[in-house]
Amino acid sequence: MASSTSEKICTPIHCQICDISSDLKWMCSECDLYFCVNCDLKFHGKNKILTGHTKINIEHCSTENITELIRKAEVENITCSLHKEQKCDIFCRDCHNPICKICVSTDSHRNHELTSIEDMLNEKITERKDFQNRIESYINHYTQTVNELEFMLEKAKEKYNRTKENILNTEKESVTETKDYVTSLEKRMESELNYFEKNVKEEIKVVDSVKSKLLKEEELSQALTPLKMLTKKYNKNLFYQVNDYVYRQRLKQTCFITVQFDRRNIFGSAIEKKLRGNLLKGPDFKHITSFETKLKGISKLLPVGNCKVMIASYKEEILQKISFEKSEIKDEQELLETKLGDMDIFPNTICDKQFKKSEIKDEQKFLETEDAIMDIKPNLFSDNEFEGFEIFVEQELSKTKVFDMDIMPNGNILLSIQECELKLLKGKEIIDHASFHSFSPLKTFGIHVNKNNEIIVGISAGFPSEDQKTKRGKIVVLNLEGIVKKIHDSAKDKYWNENEWFGCPTRIVTNQDNTICFIDIFEKSYYRDKGQYHDITSLEMKGRVVGIDQEGELKWTYNGTKHQQFASYIFFCPQDIAIIHSTGCILIHEFVDDYRRPAFHIISQNGNAIGYSELYKTELSYEIKDLRSVAIDKDGKLYLGEDREQYRYNKAKIHVLEFI
Repeated sequence: MASSTSEKICTPIHCQICDISSDLKWMCSECDLYFCVNCDLKFHGKNKILTGHTKINIEHCSTENITELIRKAEVENITCSLHKEQKCDIFCRDCHNPICKICVSTDSHRNHELTSIEDMLNEKITERKDFQNRIESYINHYTQTVNELEFMLEKAKEKYNRTKENILNTEKESVTETKDYVTSLEKRMESELNYFEKNVKEEIKVVDSVKSKLLKEEELSQALTPLKMLTKKYNKNLFYQVNDYVYRQRLKQTCFITVQFDRRNIFGSAIEKKLRGNLLKGPDFKHITSFETKLKGISKLLPVGNCKVMIASYKEEILQKISFEKSEIKDEQELLETKLGDMDIFPNTICDKQFKKSEIKDEQKFLETEDAIMDIKPNLFSDNEFEGFEIFVEQELSKTKVFDMDIMPNGNILLSIQECELKLLKGKEIIDHASFHSFSPLKTFGIHVNKNNEIIVGISAGFPSEDQKTKRGKIVVLNLEGIVKKIHDSAKDKYWNENEWFGCPTRIVTNQDNTICFIDIFEKSYYRDKGQYHDITSLEMKGRVVGIDQEGELKWTYNGTKHQQFASYIFFCPQDIAIIHSTGCILIHEFVDDYRRPAFHIISQNGNAIGYSELYKTELSYEIKDLRSVAIDKDGKLYLGEDREQYRYNKAKIHVLEFI
């Protein structure tokens, strides 16, 4: 009998007895030989000893079938360790060993769980295939992780080189006494890069080591003897999580920011502009472009590929499918007017006034005015891949109150409309999804389709009210046919051993290890200012971001910055959530005060804070007003949807940003 059988059988070309015929028909698992019909009749079939061997007809079998047949034959010929003349045709699950019929009749296996050796083999074959599939999946994941880390390091070096170039240019333009300062900045940047490079390379070594162990484990699992294969216990903890500090260092990488100040010359008749720079830390964004819509607010954004985006206005009850398409501007004057436009959208700056060339008599003053506008908005008119593009509405559905939406594998759009049932946008019409059961009496809120083609729905009785701080909600996991697979209404805290009940799950995503991450709104409260309550317009929804695994166990909870967690007069108000695909990190958009100014939190896959940026403190504050929704496409571009209902110029914009 063959001692072991590899996963892939290499069938010989010629008969292994006569070494002439290529018409192979039989394989003897005990002899481990492939032979033709004639050799079976002349030799193998006539030998009294060999006639008792197990022959397998391979004439119409594929390589995979031969493998399974050989394994089955080998297992059927396993002899009992106690009764040598008996073959084992039963497997004892309690003893975890194959046994014979005589063993069954003894008292040693009384009340034990027994099964046939064939059923146990099929079970182990299925288990081994699942194990190998997981290994292959993790190997691919680690290969991708190494590529992403190397790409991250490459981008970090590019950013370092750009920053170094800016610093050196500033050094050349500055006076002699600034050289020592510039040199110190360069050394600081170089030290930071060396430290970052060291950590990334160490992490790459760890990932490569884990990958090598899995490759070795896969190789060993393919060469197991039948007995060892039956008794093998496979390790389920194969996933290695890249340390948070790598992503934290990347997001907090120093960048060189130029700041402008004015200095009058000795005659006092002119203003000389001078640029100097500082090193700043934190997530950094570059504004690519903006598109104006006809909606007053954009409550949900969903990129669907090919420069197309689904947008919804919950209050206006409008759902649109828009596209960004190239449009040539023929007239240079039209281009100039497009740049200046109606500057009423930039409050508290010199752009509040409307500038027209005809109103400025002095041409030199006009050019200075245009330069001033360009200084305030340095990124708006820069070259980018969206330059010359305009927004076009391909489809619009009115009286459609969409709270959340996601795209199905077949391209249809699944809609949550805060009712008891989900809706489906199929083509140009919205239909009831007949295969889905009703969630009554609860209503649907957040919705997400994960990479395993599972639909995850957040349901609740509604948002919390002032008199009832928390209304119980649930996370429901369904397959594409609408059959409920799991329901999670709470998660047990592993430290306190207490159940955390869910409130209203408004937005849902899943990260790389398939953790279900969702915004959980659990309280409605007032902001405080100088110890006094504001009026009702300052009421906001207090929430958190929760991460649970597929079984509903609580992995982590994020409650905002430390200041928000412990201060009595402010709290965490998460509005939307998105996954940064390149790193698996999670971006959270929230309002930071009762002025509804936007801020971004970036947390790791483990729920740890690794970045924070308040947009109103950056140059992007001139462009971006009240944010309502965020989305990140697979290329890493960040889409922001505004809510401009309270502004006189109330046409909401879609802003496109990228991380730098």
